[in-house]
Amino acid sequence: MVVRRLMQTEDMDPVTLLFDIRPDLIDTFAVVHNEWSTEFLAWLVFNGVNEYPSLKRSNSLKRKLLEKKPEPCGLTHLEEVIYASRRDLQDVFPLPSRKAELLVWFSHHLLKEYDFGWLYEAKEEKKCVGPKRKGVNVFGYAYGASGIGEDFRTTYEALKESGISVAGVNFDPGPNHPQDFNEYSEPDAYDPSLAVNIFCMTAPETARQLVSSGKDIFSGHYNVGYWPWELEAWPAAWLKYIDLVDEIWVSSRYIYDAVAHTSKKPVMIMPLNVTIPEYTQVSRDDFGLPSTAFLFVFVFDLGSSSYRKNPKSCLEAFWAAFPPSLYSPGEVGLVIKVHAPKVFDQIWQDVKSAASSDKRIFIIEETFTKKRLCQLYRSCDCFLSFHRAEGYGRNVAEALQLGLHVIATGHSGNMEFCNSENTIFPRHTFEPVKEGEYAYALGRWAEVDVLDAAQKMKDLFFEGVKKDTSVGELPFSLSQCKERYKRRLEFIFNNLAVGVDHEQ
Repeated sequence: MVVRRLMQTEDMDPVTLLFDIRPDLIDTFAVVHNEWSTEFLAWLVFNGVNEYPSLKRSNSLKRKLLEKKPEPCGLTHLEEVIYASRRDLQDVFPLPSRKAELLVWFSHHLLKEYDFGWLYEAKEEKKCVGPKRKGVNVFGYAYGASGIGEDFRTTYEALKESGISVAGVNFDPGPNHPQDFNEYSEPDAYDPSLAVNIFCMTAPETARQLVSSGKDIFSGHYNVGYWPWELEAWPAAWLKYIDLVDEIWVSSRYIYDAVAHTSKKPVMIMPLNVTIPEYTQVSRDDFGLPSTAFLFVFVFDLGSSSYRKNPKSCLEAFWAAFPPSLYSPGEVGLVIKVHAPKVFDQIWQDVKSAASSDKRIFIIEETFTKKRLCQLYRSCDCFLSFHRAEGYGRNVAEALQLGLHVIATGHSGNMEFCNSENTIFPRHTFEPVKEGEYAYALGRWAEVDVLDAAQKMKDLFFEGVKKDTSVGELPFSLSQCKERYKRRLEFIFNNLAVGVDHEQ
């Protein structure tokens, strides 16, 4: 079987994708069905092309700006935009009476006063690219202190360990995402000679990558979207993004079931690498935690949706299992850790407010290094995750790697590696995802039975079973992930329709 490059980046216009990644523009400038208003064109000309330089290579934008409007105006859209922005031109050349003189002014002054040379550049003929080297560019949030940032870093690590040539390329996720992960020190360098691109980000962010960086990064490569998703059905609004890539990788069977039937492209299940760095264990005093208590812990990213992560159920189950009147801070406790919030989150505020009256509950709002996070995990006894849905569940995987007891919802992506031997599953039912609870709310997700979860927490507490640090190899181990990547990429290298240099 020959894998052929199906994606036609030439058909992907950056302006069309801009509407998807910046929906605010549609409302602000009344853009309907891509019929651009004068105000929107003005924004594109004076702001958009500076924010997104790839727009300068948009043929549809060039055609629109140079297209003449009907008489009596008769100006091009670009000339109309300039005229509308210049009171001096309106005073000297009132329309329609002095249109001819205005057109003369444009012919003499437009390119002198404005940097619009890009509009008149001839379309370059597509150059024949030489043979590509066997290797991979990995794009993602290299410094992002988040799960999806860790997806990039661990994918890069596994590819590097596999012996495949790999280049890491940072993509800025924006101001609301912590960018203070300073343990990644690999060079940030896109290598156009490498045959394959892997985009470790969401499907819409892959579109933003194209708009921000331009089509050249995609053209002439075999492009893989290593895409997360958390609900049972792939959003209809994301179907168009499948045309950005030649192949989709997903971290779990759960995501595969959501996207595979909607895609004509290959979809491969590729569990993400979960590795534990070398670290020195510290005492609980280092975190201000009681030395004698049995500690439950839950760690999550507020940017991942509090509705989906469901911290409230952790509180409710803890209180149901261990009423404050019967269990002291020295006996049992609950630790909940998040990054320092960047934006207001009502659910998190409710959790903090409810927890403030119980000295057995410890709230940590801080961004940790990977080593520091491992120290926190190992200072506790049992990891909780009463999530409603997970695309993968990296936090659960990390807890398993570190040998903690795990009580987690038996639904969605974490079932790629959770089973009855390593995880305790509370009962759950399914509820519809309500509007406003999650982006593209559709389908159903799990609702943990809080009382059953409480009973399982209580049983574990009284059993007093020690943590098991001798965890066997799991499907997300570095050794398994690097072999999976190597097998699939060798197949791609050997079967690509674009040229790959096999003499290297």
